[in-house]
Amino acid sequence: VVKMPDERLENLAHQFNSKKITHSEFTFLDIGFPASKKEVSKVHESDCLVLVIGVFSGGDSRKELEQCWTELEIVDLEIVQNRLARVKKELSSGKTEVKKEFDLLNRCETFLSDSKPLWKMGLAKEEKKNLAGYQFLSLKPILVVANLKEEDSSTENLKLVREFCQKESVSLVETFGKLEEELLDLKEEERINFMKELGISMPFSTLLVNRCREVLNLASFFTVVGTEARAWIIEAHSSALEAAGKVHTDMMKGFIRAEVINYADFIKLGSFQKARETGALRLEGKDYIVQDGDIIQFRFNI
Repeated sequence: VVKMPDERLENLAHQFNSKKITHSEFTFLDIGFPASKKEVSKVHESDCLVLVIGVFSGGDSRKELEQCWTELEIVDLEIVQNRLARVKKELSSGKTEVKKEFDLLNRCETFLSDSKPLWKMGLAKEEKKNLAGYQFLSLKPILVVANLKEEDSSTENLKLVREFCQKESVSLVETFGKLEEELLDLKEEERINFMKELGISMPFSTLLVNRCREVLNLASFFTVVGTEARAWIIEAHSSALEAAGKVHTDMMKGFIRAEVINYADFIKLGSFQKARETGALRLEGKDYIVQDGDIIQFRFNI
């Protein structure tokens, strides 16, 4: 479990003298291969796949990545074909939704049979929603982590991995795994000084959660209730109603309005009182699209 550091949340907590600060968190499940059935099911339930690959001189990491792609496609193709066999039997019912599912799965089968991952299909939002229940692996956002050796950082192997990720439009993070491990053994002050000497701007764990946030297309909003300042992450372009549901299902059911001010505006004004006086603190309805950095107070009735 890795917390996502956010300086904005720290500043808000200081502003409101919050005794408790709750950061957003990412949970990573490290699965080796061969994986058990239980572990494979966890992969299907995940929001994002992080492929960690050793990129050392003398190896062929691009080939390993290509094999990973193929494995994802094979797993998805088997799911599609099994479901298609069932749906074909239901076509005689004449139901529109059955025909739509059949046509969509047929397209998926054609795509996967041509050794192409589903994320390249250019699916419409509604089509993605219809396929969500299948938890296809090749439809999930993917992040590749290249584990390097310091002496191998300019090898041809790394160049090929970079070219592969660029061709596949997949985000790539490069890290010196051994060095990062050694940094973890140092005391915080020593670690910070050593990172400055090496030109490392942030720990790998922070870099990783930030990049996961990007590939998952997430936004952060904040709540300050009682003694707690808290950050929440939601999919970008989510509504105020969806944000309320993230905090508590009761807020979503009894949603009335959302009091909203963006972090940048709040910092300029310094208080909710001034924000109200200037009109920067707004009342928004359930369809309001939450912006990254919004501070929200939900009004609801249950």
